Amino acid sequence: MATTRETASRTASSTTEPLDEPVDTRLRLAVGVITIGIGFFAIAMPLVTGVLVSVWLGLLLIVVGIVRTEALKHRSDVRFGSVAAEVLRASLYVVVGLILLLLPLEPSRLSLVLAIPVVIDGIGFLSRAARVETGPWRSALVGVALVCISVLLVVGWPGSTAVLLGGLFGGGLVLVGAVAVLSSVSSELQ
Repeated sequence: MATTRETASRTASSTTEPLDEPVDTRLRLAVGVITIGIGFFAIAMPLVTGVLVSVWLGLLLIVVGIVRTEALKHRSDVRFGSVAAEVLRASLYVVVGLILLLLPLEPSRLSLVLAIPVVIDGIGFLSRAARVETGPWRSALVGVALVCISVLLVVGWPGSTAVLLGGLFGGGLVLVGAVAVLSSVSSELQ
């Protein structure tokens, strides 16, 4: 007959092994929630005018890049191409953030710089849609939406304002974060 300690030890060891997948799911959920929060923050921040918009967006981009890089440590998909693409996207967020911190830009140039990580994320979602067998329409839809947002960022709007730029860019971040949250919740339910 097993003692209570032996039973507890076996139970603990059997429950720690399968937690690898939920950790990945929880991390995806956390990355999604953080990205959504930063997206809403980016939408709200352009109400502050001038150079501060560029500096704040730069800080937000650096945070998103760092969070995405940190999430790579816990990925279950370790294929070289997938990891390399995510490293590229996370690095691009950090580089664009540093550019905005070091060289604050006026709204017309700011929109071009902000379009870069959004279009790269959109292309990433479109390429994922071409690779996955189940549910490719979700990735394709998000990819198309992000590419459209990047086009809207690049279009020369009459009287292009920081509010419009922050709203479009923040909307793109909210979309990327929502996909991460939804994918973690759906994998948790399965």
